[in-house]
Amino acid sequence: QNALAYFYESLEKTKKCYAKNPNHSDIATSLNNIGSVYKSKDDYENALKYYNEAFEIRQKCYVDNPNHPEIASSLNNIGSVYESKGDFQNALAYFYESLEKTKKCY
Repeated sequence: QNALAYFYESLEKTKKCYAKNPNHSDIATSLNNIGSVYKSKDDYENALKYYNEAFEIRQKCYVDNPNHPEIASSLNNIGSVYESKGDFQNALAYFYESLEKTKKCY
């Protein structure tokens, strides 16, 4: 529970730092961290919520580079939640998209 509180505090401070740029990658990182905690607690709905928010920001942040590693990482994280839920069809779709972006990046 402490980790979650710290990550929420970090998110709020990061949002204040980048108040003029709500699509900064550091905000996405904070959201991703919160999603990770929820996933570790098997709270998949909240994990998806925060992973998807991070993904949306990363897409806006890296609009000129849609194959950026952070976008691929977000897709992989979302896929891992679906895998944990036993939704293998959705998991594979996200994993495949992540893999394709990673191949184009490297």
